[in-house]
Amino acid sequence: MTIHNKISEKLILKRDELERRIGKINGDYANTLDSDSKEQAVELENSEVLDVIHREALQELEQINKTLELIDRDEYGTCIECGLAIPVKRLEIIPHATFCINCATEREKK
Repeated sequence: MTIHNKISEKLILKRDELERRIGKINGDYANTLDSDSKEQAVELENSEVLDVIHREALQELEQINKTLELIDRDEYGTCIECGLAIPVKRLEIIPHATFCINCATEREKK
């Protein structure tokens, strides 16, 4: 099994987990507020936290889907800046990496 296949399997599992989490959050959004004003205040506060978690999950899901597309098109593991191969160790740690270490470092300096 190639490293790309291993990463792809890992990403698919993560994608499935995120989709379940997003589904649960969407279900929580569908619940109506309690009639008790104190309880409403707590629910609204929880809603703010839920919004952040929801946004982060959607962003991560988008990264995973883009990475899986690159793997499917056999374009995965190449730096989009310089065209060199991204080291396998970097891809294992950051599967959605699209820049090699040098290009990522240069981008952070800007």
